[in-house]
Amino acid sequence: SIIKACEGADCLFTPASASRINSFILENIPSIKIIQTMGVGFDHVDLSAAVRLHIPVANVPGANATAVAEHALGMLITLQRRLLESDAQIKAGNYVTYRNILLREGIKEIRGSKIGLVGFGSIGRSFAKTVLALGASVSY
Repeated sequence: SIIKACEGADCLFTPASASRINSFILENIPSIKIIQTMGVGFDHVDLSAAVRLHIPVANVPGANATAVAEHALGMLITLQRRLLESDAQIKAGNYVTYRNILLREGIKEIRGSKIGLVGFGSIGRSFAKTVLALGASVSY
């Protein structure tokens, strides 16, 4: 379906979540002059085939760094505040029992937390700025 959709096209625009753009696809759309991914990732594109066929592959570094960092912050808060677990327990009718567990065990705050990051590209730097402002320490 990708080959058919690209017949006569000059450019192939592809999201990072798209199907793999392999050598068979690239060999069968000879009109393509450039492949542009719509995000940071381009690991779904067969780069060696693109090089062999002289088709440049471009990405958009940092384009979604803020959105991904904000999502990571949301997940951090969800985990530290045990929101999913609390929601399930309350819906199951265990409010009092679970409330006592949370009071006994405590709920973690970002302030004072030690956050470890693997990688410090645009997403990691954006995330680090946010959690530092909230009082966490960051190692990467």
